Amino acid sequence: MNITKPYFKIKKFREDAIVPSKRKEDAGYDFYGNFKNDFEIFDSAHINLIPTGIGCEIPCDWVLLLCERGSTGVRGISKRAGVIDSGFRGEIFVALNNTSSKPIIFAKYEDSRLDDFLLKNKLFKDDVTIYPQAKAIAQGLLLYCPHVEVEVVEELNNNSERGTGTIGSSGK
Repeated sequence: MNITKPYFKIKKFREDAIVPSKRKEDAGYDFYGNFKNDFEIFDSAHINLIPTGIGCEIPCDWVLLLCERGSTGVRGISKRAGVIDSGFRGEIFVALNNTSSKPIIFAKYEDSRLDDFLLKNKLFKDDVTIYPQAKAIAQGLLLYCPHVEVEVVEELNNNSERGTGTIGSSGK
Protein backbone atom coordinates (compact mmCIF):
# COMPACT_ATOMS: atom_id res chain seq x y z
CA MET A 1 0.00 0.00 0.00
CA ASN A 2 1.37 3.38 -1.01
CA ILE A 3 0.02 6.15 1.24
CA THR A 4 0.50 9.73 0.06
CA LYS A 5 2.46 11.79 2.56
CA PRO A 6 -0.03 14.11 4.26
CA TYR A 7 0.14 17.87 4.00
CA PHE A 8 -2.21 20.58 5.21
CA LYS A 9 -2.19 23.87 3.29
CA ILE A 10 -4.32 26.73 4.63
CA LYS A 11 -5.70 29.75 2.77
CA LYS A 12 -7.04 32.68 4.77
CA PHE A 13 -10.13 34.18 3.13
CA ARG A 14 -10.16 37.00 5.67
CA GLU A 15 -7.16 38.62 7.34
CA ASP A 16 -8.48 38.10 10.88
CA ALA A 17 -9.14 34.36 10.40
CA ILE A 18 -7.25 32.13 12.83
CA VAL A 19 -5.11 29.38 11.30
CA PRO A 20 -5.88 25.93 12.82
CA SER A 21 -3.26 24.85 15.34
CA LYS A 22 -2.37 21.89 17.52
CA ARG A 23 0.22 20.70 19.98
CA LYS A 24 2.49 17.82 19.02
CA GLU A 25 0.56 15.37 21.23
CA ASP A 26 -2.90 16.43 20.01
CA ALA A 27 -4.79 14.34 17.49
CA GLY A 28 -6.72 17.23 15.99
CA TYR A 29 -6.17 20.80 14.86
CA ASP A 30 -8.23 23.42 16.69
CA PHE A 31 -10.61 25.30 14.39
CA TYR A 32 -11.93 28.74 15.27
CA GLY A 33 -14.97 30.74 14.23
CA ASN A 34 -14.46 33.88 12.18
CA PHE A 35 -17.43 35.97 13.24
CA LYS A 36 -18.47 39.21 11.51
CA ASN A 37 -19.91 40.72 14.68
CA ASP A 38 -18.46 41.16 18.16
CA PHE A 39 -21.42 39.23 19.56
CA GLU A 40 -23.46 36.48 17.90
CA ILE A 41 -26.60 35.00 19.50
CA PHE A 42 -27.47 31.37 18.76
CA ASP A 43 -30.94 30.44 19.92
CA SER A 44 -31.68 27.17 21.65
CA ALA A 45 -32.44 24.18 19.40
CA HIS A 46 -31.02 25.86 16.29
CA ILE A 47 -28.25 24.78 13.93
CA ASN A 48 -25.90 27.51 12.75
CA LEU A 49 -23.16 27.48 10.12
CA ILE A 50 -20.08 29.11 11.60
CA PRO A 51 -17.59 30.59 9.13
CA THR A 52 -13.92 29.85 9.82
CA GLY A 53 -12.46 32.30 7.31
CA ILE A 54 -10.15 29.59 5.97
CA GLY A 55 -9.98 26.94 3.28
CA CYS A 56 -7.54 24.07 2.91
CA GLU A 57 -5.78 21.74 0.54
CA ILE A 58 -5.00 18.14 1.50
CA PRO A 59 -3.89 15.13 -0.59
CA CYS A 60 -6.57 13.38 -2.66
CA ASP A 61 -6.50 10.22 -0.53
CA TRP A 62 -7.01 12.07 2.76
CA VAL A 63 -10.05 13.62 4.45
CA LEU A 64 -10.39 16.39 7.02
CA LEU A 65 -12.92 15.27 9.63
CA LEU A 66 -14.28 18.04 11.86
CA CYS A 67 -15.11 16.72 15.33
CA GLU A 68 -16.71 18.09 18.46
CA ARG A 69 -14.47 19.45 21.22
CA GLY A 70 -15.02 18.65 24.86
CA SER A 71 -15.27 22.34 25.73
CA THR A 72 -18.16 22.83 23.30
CA GLY A 73 -20.02 19.66 24.22
CA VAL A 74 -20.21 20.51 27.93
CA ARG A 75 -21.76 23.87 27.03
CA GLY A 76 -24.56 22.32 24.97
CA ILE A 77 -22.91 22.95 21.61
CA SER A 78 -22.83 19.87 19.38
CA LYS A 79 -21.15 19.62 16.01
CA ARG A 80 -23.16 18.39 13.04
CA ALA A 81 -21.79 17.56 9.56
CA GLY A 82 -18.03 17.60 9.33
CA VAL A 83 -16.50 15.77 6.35
CA ILE A 84 -14.23 18.05 4.30
CA ASP A 85 -13.35 16.29 1.04
CA SER A 86 -9.87 16.68 -0.42
CA GLY A 87 -11.23 18.41 -3.52
CA PHE A 88 -13.07 21.18 -1.63
CA ARG A 89 -11.35 24.56 -1.90
CA GLY A 90 -13.97 26.94 -0.50
CA GLU A 91 -14.33 28.43 2.96
CA ILE A 92 -14.88 25.83 5.67
CA PHE A 93 -18.01 26.27 7.77
CA VAL A 94 -18.69 24.36 10.98
CA ALA A 95 -22.32 23.34 11.60
CA LEU A 96 -23.04 23.76 15.32
CA ASN A 97 -26.27 22.92 17.11
CA ASN A 98 -27.29 24.67 20.32
CA THR A 99 -28.71 21.72 22.28
CA SER A 100 -29.00 23.66 25.54
CA SER A 101 -32.12 25.38 26.82
CA LYS A 102 -30.38 28.78 26.81
CA PRO A 103 -29.24 31.04 24.00
CA ILE A 104 -25.48 30.92 23.43
CA ILE A 105 -23.61 34.15 22.85
CA PHE A 106 -20.30 33.91 21.02
CA ALA A 107 -18.59 36.95 22.52
CA LYS A 108 -15.49 38.74 21.28
CA TYR A 109 -15.36 40.73 24.52
CA GLU A 110 -16.32 39.86 28.09
CA ASP A 111 -16.28 43.35 29.55
CA SER A 112 -18.68 46.30 29.63
CA ARG A 113 -19.30 45.86 25.88
CA LEU A 114 -20.87 42.46 26.62
CA ASP A 115 -22.95 44.02 29.38
CA ASP A 116 -24.16 46.71 26.95
CA PHE A 117 -24.99 44.05 24.33
CA LEU A 118 -26.99 42.02 26.86
CA LEU A 119 -28.89 45.10 28.03
CA LYS A 120 -29.67 46.15 24.44
CA ASN A 121 -31.03 42.65 23.70
CA LYS A 122 -32.91 42.39 27.03
CA LEU A 123 -30.83 39.40 28.15
CA PHE A 124 -29.35 38.51 31.53
CA LYS A 125 -26.05 36.67 32.10
CA ASP A 126 -27.80 33.94 34.10
CA ASP A 127 -30.13 33.24 31.16
CA VAL A 128 -27.44 32.76 28.49
CA THR A 129 -24.25 30.80 27.94
CA ILE A 130 -21.22 32.91 27.03
CA TYR A 131 -18.68 31.27 24.71
CA PRO A 132 -15.55 33.32 23.92
CA GLN A 133 -14.92 33.81 20.19
CA ALA A 134 -11.20 33.21 20.88
CA LYS A 135 -11.92 29.58 21.88
CA ALA A 136 -11.84 26.81 19.29
CA ILE A 137 -15.24 25.55 18.08
CA ALA A 138 -14.16 22.20 16.57
CA GLN A 139 -11.15 20.00 16.04
CA GLY A 140 -10.05 18.69 12.67
CA LEU A 141 -8.49 15.27 12.13
CA LEU A 142 -6.55 14.44 8.97
CA LEU A 143 -7.32 10.81 8.15
CA TYR A 144 -6.15 8.53 5.39
CA CYS A 145 -9.12 7.64 3.18
CA PRO A 146 -8.16 5.16 0.45
CA HIS A 147 -10.03 5.16 -2.84
CA VAL A 148 -11.63 1.74 -3.19
CA GLU A 149 -13.49 0.32 -6.18
CA VAL A 150 -17.06 -0.78 -5.44
CA GLU A 151 -17.79 -4.37 -6.45
CA VAL A 152 -21.37 -5.62 -6.77
CA VAL A 153 -21.67 -9.32 -5.81
CA GLU A 154 -24.47 -11.89 -5.65
CA GLU A 155 -23.56 -13.06 -2.14
CA LEU A 156 -21.61 -11.68 0.81
CA ASN A 157 -19.19 -13.80 2.81
CA ASN A 158 -21.25 -14.75 5.88
CA ASN A 159 -18.24 -16.05 7.81
CA SER A 160 -18.47 -13.38 10.51
CA GLU A 161 -19.42 -13.45 14.18
CA ARG A 162 -22.24 -10.97 13.71
CA GLY A 163 -23.66 -12.22 10.42
CA THR A 164 -26.94 -10.44 9.67
CA GLY A 165 -27.65 -9.45 13.30
CA THR A 166 -29.01 -5.90 13.57
CA ILE A 167 -29.11 -3.29 16.34
CA GLY A 168 -28.87 -4.91 19.77
CA SER A 169 -27.98 -8.35 18.42
CA SER A 170 -24.53 -8.38 20.04
CA GLY A 171 -26.10 -8.43 23.50
CA LYS A 172 -23.58 -5.91 24.80
